[in-house]
Amino acid sequence: MLTLLVPALARAQGQRAVLEIIINQVPKGESLVVLRESDVLIGIKVLTDAGLRELKGAREQVGGEEAVSLVSLAPAISFRLDEQELRLHITVDPTLLGQQVRDLIAGPPPNLVYRADTSGFLNYAVNYTNRGQVDGFAESALSVKGALIYNTFSATRYSATRGLTAVSIDQRSQMRRWTFGDNLGFTGPLGGDAWIAGITLTKEFAINPYFVRHPTLSLASPISVPSVMEVQVNGQVVSRELVAPGRLELRNLPMTMGRNDAQVVIRDAFGVERELSSTYYLTTTALAPGVHEYQYSVGFRREAVGITSWDYRKPVALARHRVGISDKVTTGGRLEVTSGLANAGPSLNLRLPLGEIEAATAVSRRLGRWGAASQVGFSFTNRRFGAGGAVMMATHEYATLTPNPMGEDPATEANAFANAAVGDRISVTLQQSLTKLHQGVSRSRSGVLSTVHLARYVDLTASVAAFRDERGRGREAYAGVTVLLGRSTASLAHVHDVRGDRLAVDAQRSLPAGEGYGYQLHAENGDAGITTGVARLQERYGRYEVRQESIAGATSTTVSAMGSIVGIGGGIYASRPVQDSFALIRVPGVEGVRGFASHQPIGKTGRNGDLLVPDLQAYYGNILDVADGDIPLAYSVSEVGKTLALPYRGGAIALFNVQKVQRVTGRITIVEGAESRTPSYGDITVTVSGREVDSPVGGSGAFYFDDLPAGAHSAVVRDANGRECAFTITVPTSDAGLVNVGTLRCEARAR
Repeated sequence: MLTLLVPALARAQGQRAVLEIIINQVPKGESLVVLRESDVLIGIKVLTDAGLRELKGAREQVGGEEAVSLVSLAPAISFRLDEQELRLHITVDPTLLGQQVRDLIAGPPPNLVYRADTSGFLNYAVNYTNRGQVDGFAESALSVKGALIYNTFSATRYSATRGLTAVSIDQRSQMRRWTFGDNLGFTGPLGGDAWIAGITLTKEFAINPYFVRHPTLSLASPISVPSVMEVQVNGQVVSRELVAPGRLELRNLPMTMGRNDAQVVIRDAFGVERELSSTYYLTTTALAPGVHEYQYSVGFRREAVGITSWDYRKPVALARHRVGISDKVTTGGRLEVTSGLANAGPSLNLRLPLGEIEAATAVSRRLGRWGAASQVGFSFTNRRFGAGGAVMMATHEYATLTPNPMGEDPATEANAFANAAVGDRISVTLQQSLTKLHQGVSRSRSGVLSTVHLARYVDLTASVAAFRDERGRGREAYAGVTVLLGRSTASLAHVHDVRGDRLAVDAQRSLPAGEGYGYQLHAENGDAGITTGVARLQERYGRYEVRQESIAGATSTTVSAMGSIVGIGGGIYASRPVQDSFALIRVPGVEGVRGFASHQPIGKTGRNGDLLVPDLQAYYGNILDVADGDIPLAYSVSEVGKTLALPYRGGAIALFNVQKVQRVTGRITIVEGAESRTPSYGDITVTVSGREVDSPVGGSGAFYFDDLPAGAHSAVVRDANGRECAFTITVPTSDAGLVNVGTLRCEARAR
């Protein structure tokens, strides 16, 4: 009676109530709470399930569960009780609601499947000229269980030469590639390169093309109530979505090379807006913190690649390694060692708020003589302007694995550039280069290039350059108009250079992704009178080309055929040359189904239902589809699209499994002793491979199934009164789309 008459006393002692919980304007369902004079006890589990973290406050046991006092959580948490609506409104500091992460760089497709099947190919090219000259080139690759065996070969009427031979193994999780055999090693700025027969270990970022190796912009902001987030980069909206209360972190904002302006606008339900702004300079030469880039090679140096087959000489070792120290600093080093020569030095990359600096220095020792070289460069670019330059200085004794041309020992090399966009139609580029040799020769070149967008498909390009070298001074000029018409372009230009003044006309059409044709035409007047024409035809089984050149009245004609023989999935296929990776679209037994790669038509399946796609990208998500409208109605297909990541220079099978649809009809009677009856308006359930399919039974006992495979299947028939009878339905093998199994009898057990 006291409790009923004095509610304040009840509140002081603790009144239980079931209330709807609203946290930062987001409903979280109903919960039992304890109300006190100016406090509310609420279950810890209710708050943690709502996303709250790191809660402290005064705790009590309520009904066997731990509860916390909301008053004790102030000022991070405040609350308001709506007794009329039976709601408890809780306002939480966003820092207690955990962290939401949004990665704005598109990663791998969610349905991406990495697949590598045992496969191989032999690319070939044969050229014949009207002078009776014949030459050929062959490239072979065999992909087996993650290993690639690769070889090239060339031949003329006089000799045959082995090119490159190697076995490579990719470690996808580490983005590492091991190469055993011939491989090109290089050490970067101030270094040399060499073909090495031995072992090479490389950090190959192409193995995971979705990996972000460069430092990018990330932003964070607390969100108090449900809001709409809009992300803009350089004035373009790149993301718009709803975000819940909590700490929001945006990672890897998509940006272009150079300076970028980013804004994040957060608009809550009341129309209040907050804006985060940042300027960021993106460079692809810097590495994100902790990211390594390297190549290590050791073996024997190979000379005259493509000319001789087995010219292996001195032992050699090459190494280069860079690592991201922070978002702004990337450092590294390089090393070259061979008999009589050693070269080593550090490198540095600095990402600045406005631009980047690259620097390197090195020392060398060759035949007992020391040399040194240094290089530093700066570049800056944004949407409207760019500028930069680099300077390299070296002593006369500086040496690398790559020897300079005879009499060409540079003491200083410098270059500078600047480009600007004037409005939306004009771009201008200035270039300057200078080279000084230790032999006393100086060379320089200055030029300006401009492009004017005259109309939607028409561009005007003009350039002027002045140069000076050991042969004297000279000038060059170019002015031309280019018309773009889809895959075709045409241009008319006036050219002035050391060969004098002349007019040049060009027209070309690029080859399509699938089957089709292309061409290239070039003609110019003047003393030489040059005319060149190339006609290209790309078919399912190869690429063919006819080239004719006429220079000063001398004409030559070359006929070329290029193609590939591919083995995969137990079959051999003729195809266009394999460029990178390939796939076999397989629709078993169904001919004439159109196949698509990245939604572009690439051909139709052959007699066995196979279609080879020879020009796909390794490790990327290649989208392969088939046209389901081309699949006959007698077949069903579970999926018509796949996204496959393929091995480097290897292949995989994209299987679109079709099932023949066999409709089955018949009649059923139930036999009980000497009597038989029709289970009118009942149903039949047939078990097929662990799944159940049903059919109603008509008034005459007729039944119908959309798809029952050939064979014997367990079945149960039920009449309208629910009485059951078990039997076996046997479907014969047939090519017909509709199979009538006749009248079936089910022997019912005597009751």
